[in-house]
Amino acid sequence: MKWWQGLLIGTTVTGVAIFGTCYTCSKVAEEVFELTELRIVEHEMTIDEWGDAIVTGKAKNASDSKLTMVSVEVRWYDAEGVLLGESSDYIGDLNAGEVCKFKVYAYGVDADEIADYKVEGHGW
Repeated sequence: MKWWQGLLIGTTVTGVAIFGTCYTCSKVAEEVFELTELRIVEHEMTIDEWGDAIVTGKAKNASDSKLTMVSVEVRWYDAEGVLLGESSDYIGDLNAGEVCKFKVYAYGVDADEIADYKVEGHGW
């Protein structure tokens, strides 16, 4: 399956794609994303001076080839595990073995309600 087929399935079944990032993907599209070798090697959540939650960290291309259209997505959850929202940082291309920094803001999500988050990296 080509990368665009997974994205097309994800966008036509349940999602919306903006700037190459699939914000709500079907199971088929998620399986395509899991085939990439982009690894989140570190991350932490902080609150900035305006009260917004931010996740910063590093992502690594663990493959032997260049990854394109790389992005990092964060999903924000409350104490009951309910999804509050999701945000992403578009990185672009990442060469084999390369590590890059990312920063994802929780725009539109009340930082006081965030109890947990999940970080995922995507690329082709």
